[in-house]
Amino acid sequence: MRGYIEAHALKTFLKAIKPLTSEVRLRVSPDGVNARAVDPGSVAMVVASIDRDGFESFDLDSDEEIVVGINVDRLLDALKHVRKREVVEVDLSKAEIALKIGALKYTTQTIDPESIRKVPSGIVKADFTTSATLNAKKLKEYVNLMSKISDQITFSSDEDGLYVRAEGSVEKLKVSLNKNDYDLLEFECKSPAESKFSVVYVKDLLKVVSDASDLVTVKIGKNMPLSLKLNLAEDKVIVEYLLAPRIDYDYEEFEEGKEEGERS
Repeated sequence: MRGYIEAHALKTFLKAIKPLTSEVRLRVSPDGVNARAVDPGSVAMVVASIDRDGFESFDLDSDEEIVVGINVDRLLDALKHVRKREVVEVDLSKAEIALKIGALKYTTQTIDPESIRKVPSGIVKADFTTSATLNAKKLKEYVNLMSKISDQITFSSDEDGLYVRAEGSVEKLKVSLNKNDYDLLEFECKSPAESKFSVVYVKDLLKVVSDASDLVTVKIGKNMPLSLKLNLAEDKVIVEYLLAPRIDYDYEEFEEGKEEGERS
């Protein structure tokens, strides 16, 4: 496979995977490239893709899918000083991947894909009752502020809008995004929803957001995973994250049930 792509799009694709893993299976087909990964604790999953239209030029020798393993960190290091709009020539075979920018050519061996953890072929089906689309950079700012207050973040909704809040021992912060405000580009709520998540994870997943034009579609349900679908790098890169919720456990209820069981 040989393709030409803007450095910003390629780096965004790799940065979307980096919070979850350093090694990933890369699938190349006539439709483009995609990668799926799960973090070691199986708390978060990512599906990242670049359509062939996201490339300046895209050429695949055959119609068959190529699957190789790549080291994300190595490729990002090679692209560290490449300017945003520079075009990168990507040459990929089962044995190696080469990145050429002007006079510079970087080559590294690929990884046996069988040595990399397998990931489910699709995003887990979840009963999402609310979907909201907004500016991704705004959401990133809200989450960064909330990470200073608490280690968990709550996403909730009702018929009027989407709410994001964090509560610490002495501080609280809440963002209310009303469906009639310009902040929400699209909004649908079939029924009220609320779920809690690790603010550290959410913050890490949104690190890939960098452009003012980046958009995110947030999907939530009642004690369901959080879905963050991101349109990045001028829609050249599509990323979907799925993050497991934090479930509050009622220890008092457990102790009461335990005592009843002992009495019986």
